[in-house]
Amino acid sequence: MSYGRGQMRLGTTLYFGDLTPDVTEEDLEELVEEVAQLDSLHIARHPQSSGLFHAFVNFYNEKSARAVMNALDGVEVKSCHLRISPKKSNPSQRTSGNNNVIVKNLDKSLTGRDLRRVFGRYGCVFSCKVEYDDYGQSKGFGYVNFETEEGAREAVAQANGGCWYEKKLQVEFHLTKRERTEVKKSEPFTNVHVKNLPKEYTAEKLSNLFSSFVDPRRIFRAAVELVERKGTCQGFVNFTDPEYAKMAVRNLNGQVIEGYEISVGRFQKREERKAELAEKGETKTNLYIKHLPECMDDANLERMFGKFGEIVSAKMQIKRGRTTGVGYVNFVDPDDAATAIQKMNAFVVDDKALFVDYHQPAERRQAELRVKYSQHRVCQVPRGRASGPVYSQGAERTARRESQEFKIKNYGSVIVQQSSDSARARAYSNNRKLHTVPEVTTNWFCFLYCSE
Repeated sequence: MSYGRGQMRLGTTLYFGDLTPDVTEEDLEELVEEVAQLDSLHIARHPQSSGLFHAFVNFYNEKSARAVMNALDGVEVKSCHLRISPKKSNPSQRTSGNNNVIVKNLDKSLTGRDLRRVFGRYGCVFSCKVEYDDYGQSKGFGYVNFETEEGAREAVAQANGGCWYEKKLQVEFHLTKRERTEVKKSEPFTNVHVKNLPKEYTAEKLSNLFSSFVDPRRIFRAAVELVERKGTCQGFVNFTDPEYAKMAVRNLNGQVIEGYEISVGRFQKREERKAELAEKGETKTNLYIKHLPECMDDANLERMFGKFGEIVSAKMQIKRGRTTGVGYVNFVDPDDAATAIQKMNAFVVDDKALFVDYHQPAERRQAELRVKYSQHRVCQVPRGRASGPVYSQGAERTARRESQEFKIKNYGSVIVQQSSDSARARAYSNNRKLHTVPEVTTNWFCFLYCSE
């Protein structure tokens, strides 16, 4: 198989991407060994995804690596199609928009190997893939990443509009989500979305409202629907000409109708609205819920929280085939998420009070816990207590979870207990108080022991 004008230097390590969890190291090793002898192989989880894996395969020489890449790139293994490329120290090369092109309207029978074979004539291909759905069927588009920007430019110039398997190809430079959003905003539109209309508003009233600013003949259709959770209506108006749609937004946005200040703007799909909120920093839409009943499933969770607003997804956490009582709900609107927290936190379901709050990534939550427990630097020993350990709330549990090994030093009435990876601690007992020094790091935990 040809990989473009000239041959790209591969090195002795290949990257196998988009692996599914059911693909094991033994599967890959058996497949690779049929082509060439390998030195080592390791599968790892993708750092930004819970469902995708990748592997690095090391060979004794570049000739073996090239033979494997020629033979196995695009081959289907269990439920995935192998995407093989050279290992690069700079991963941004693969995601660079300058070198990346998207190919649309592909025949469903084409694979990544076919893309590499055809687009290799325009330049050295670094990697390529065809997108598949959950059932293993092609979505009809794919990506080609060239080693140089010149190869990508030539592919767009020559392949765009060409026919392949009797289908007209659409070849463009790949854009990130943010870039696609910016392009979408600048495009002309004819659909207008109206929010916060009075509850009893009708489609006829909406059409008359817009007709006062725009020629009625330019309004193709107007519709209204009730938003029960907010007690208001929202409307949709379709114009025949983008110019008049833009004029209506400019004149009516912010107007007060029957005591309601309406919002008028370009109609946006759910994904576009969510991306725009994330760009503004208004990302508090994902909720974390615990103490849910064991019988709760995704559908019931969505019904429980759906009354507060439009939901993107609702998912129960499952381990070993059973629910853990923890769920996640993602709303479209941050205001709806805030309302759900206010109404459902401490709400009793099956004799259990729910805990509902904004979801936090594990790293941020652990950082907050470290800061919280690092502030417990002075602990008072209660007088008249029976013999036994006295500790701040949650400290012992956190210590058991985060520390692998402990060193204990007894200073009479005080015991200092610290993890082995912390700096050495010094402590002394003075009026039954524990004093610590700055060298102690934040993952230490102190326990006071009252002598009999």
